[in-house]
Amino acid sequence: MTQATSSQIAMWRAAIALVWSDHRLEEGEKERLTQFFENNRYLSEQQKATLKNDLATPIALDDVWKDITEKQDRAQLIDILPTLFHSDGSYTEDEKSRYQQVLNDHMSTLDVGTATEIAKMAEESRKNRAKEESDFINGMNKAEKLLYLLDKKLFG
Repeated sequence: MTQATSSQIAMWRAAIALVWSDHRLEEGEKERLTQFFENNRYLSEQQKATLKNDLATPIALDDVWKDITEKQDRAQLIDILPTLFHSDGSYTEDEKSRYQQVLNDHMSTLDVGTATEIAKMAEESRKNRAKEESDFINGMNKAEKLLYLLDKKLFG
């Protein structure tokens, strides 16, 4: 079985650093990450211990970003951040700002052709998410739609 690389571990450590960026780790964020690490067959016991320690003690993104040496791992981090940031039921302006910072830092490491292609894929992904949400909403009755839309408007 293939074990997670040091770049992949750094990616997860960066994800933890980002959820710690508001100086607290919400229970939903912690549960989601803990469950993922526990069930991940590619992590050694030592790697799991490192990641669990990071969940208990805040770390800074600057301390681990440079260790994400693979561009695919940085892209994976960018892909999972919205899910992590939403796992506590909110998506704050600070989290949005941090997401944009990580995206910009990553994009600056790519060549122009790749960056353009990624931008196109990101736009396509946004359109797909909007369609999925529309399909989801269309499957609701009027009361469910109202509650869903109110919740989204009030709590993001």
